[in-house]
Amino acid sequence: MNHNESLFAEVSYLILLSVEGKINKEQLEQLDTLLQTSSGARAIYFEVMNVHLGLESLDAVLEHDENDILSSFDTAALEALAEYEKVAPTLESPVSEEVEDLPLRKVKRQEIVYKINKSSIISILATAAAILCIIAFARLVPVYKSDEVATLVDSVAAKWAAAEMPINKGVRFFADGRPLILREGLVKLEFDTHAQVVIESPAEFRILTDDQIELRYGRLYATVPQEAIGFSVNTQTAKIIDLGTEFGVQADIYGDTFLHVVRGRTTLIAGTGSNKISMEVIKGSARKVSGATSTVSNIPLNHHLFARTINSANRFVWRGEVVRFNLADVVGGGNGLGTGQIGKGISLTDGSCVSDFNWADRQGNRDYWPVDASPFVDGVIVPDSDDGILQVSSKGHMFRECPDTNGLYFDEIRNGGLIRMTDSKSSFPMLFNQVEYGTVQRPLLFMHSNACITFDLDAIRSVMPGFDVTAFRSRCVLIEKSDRVRTEKSDVFVLVNGETKFKQVGFDQNGVALDIDIPLTASDHFLTLVATDGGDSIAIDWIGFTEPYVLLQEDR
Repeated sequence: MNHNESLFAEVSYLILLSVEGKINKEQLEQLDTLLQTSSGARAIYFEVMNVHLGLESLDAVLEHDENDILSSFDTAALEALAEYEKVAPTLESPVSEEVEDLPLRKVKRQEIVYKINKSSIISILATAAAILCIIAFARLVPVYKSDEVATLVDSVAAKWAAAEMPINKGVRFFADGRPLILREGLVKLEFDTHAQVVIESPAEFRILTDDQIELRYGRLYATVPQEAIGFSVNTQTAKIIDLGTEFGVQADIYGDTFLHVVRGRTTLIAGTGSNKISMEVIKGSARKVSGATSTVSNIPLNHHLFARTINSANRFVWRGEVVRFNLADVVGGGNGLGTGQIGKGISLTDGSCVSDFNWADRQGNRDYWPVDASPFVDGVIVPDSDDGILQVSSKGHMFRECPDTNGLYFDEIRNGGLIRMTDSKSSFPMLFNQVEYGTVQRPLLFMHSNACITFDLDAIRSVMPGFDVTAFRSRCVLIEKSDRVRTEKSDVFVLVNGETKFKQVGFDQNGVALDIDIPLTASDHFLTLVATDGGDSIAIDWIGFTEPYVLLQEDR
């Protein structure tokens, strides 16, 4: 058979559906079109139908099922036949002799009785059994069309069992039923129907059709829009049919299935064969299907069990929690999600990102410096104003309550770290109530008077698609110096689009934390933090914003 493999698979699959009475109208039209337009398809049709008719005739002759046939084999007879053939004498054909022409006469033929020996029967039965096995295999193993139906839209640290499996964005997946094994990381697939699934390792799955996936084991989270209703996830013991929703499925190798419906509703079909049961599972509900008994039981919904979305650009994995975008991490050169360097910061001299600091009193010049090294920082400036007006964004937003300071600044704006004095020998940890901050567990954005920094909220939104910026939360504290009683004062301001949303003038209290909770909306574009000298000198103006988070919630 030299037919094109793809064409042969497609035509033979449609013919099989047709002869078994399972073909639908669309598939019948597809078969008709192929037969009318392709000579290759017609040749395949005749070949497949000839085989089918031959097998139907064989079915009529054979009255036994394959178990009866297989049980009739006599292996001892086969062995005896093989041994006899080794020693049996050679049979010679008789040499023909010429005979005289004789007149024809009527001869009465003796009736011949044919005898079928046991070895012949065994041979016939063996052949029939092999054909039946082929038929059974063809009927039991599903035939999948190799259509491209899904795209790899993202992956985080993904490693497949097959080394040749690509992990680049844009790779297409086929509905060929081939097992795909994800050893490490996460992948996000989008089907052509716009249904999306995030699969977390270790996992084995198969793409069956453009709206159906099989999860052998692992975790899968499906987000199904209205146009893709009917998308299904199969496991060993269950089938989940989407009715316009978001749901997570966990399957283990023992057959247990866990369904968690976060939004909308689904239909759960549990069990196999005649023992199937069907039920609706709605938002806020979860079910377990036992692999041993196929029974269904209620379980608590786990909102944070499944990875719902991923972003390889910032290695972001979201499990349904409120996202805390860390501004201290951003100042340390990070992406707001933990990649920044503690101790690194931003210079008030020119807006550059630096790791080495010039710990000395310096004079500002009231210039607003853009910070090109970080997409999330709009700019920095040394706050000082004779008329109370100071530019605090690249778009010209003005801070109209800026104090008239001495224009000096000391140290950089930075991501935690140690305070070092001018002789670079004395250093102090970032302590508040004897608890150290400026660590991964307790982030701190350090600002020594006089300093001002503005963050670009739209830049944060751009790297977190599908999320709304909802608030800024932090606590403002004065970092402690154990051998000195604080007498210096500081002023603290938090601005949104240049407007004051929080302020504390003359702040000089050790051990006191100023709680900051500012709601943010879609019309808010810039967030500004300001620390000034409070009308005296800049000495010991050690101001820290602990856990400085911009909060994001899923856009719904």
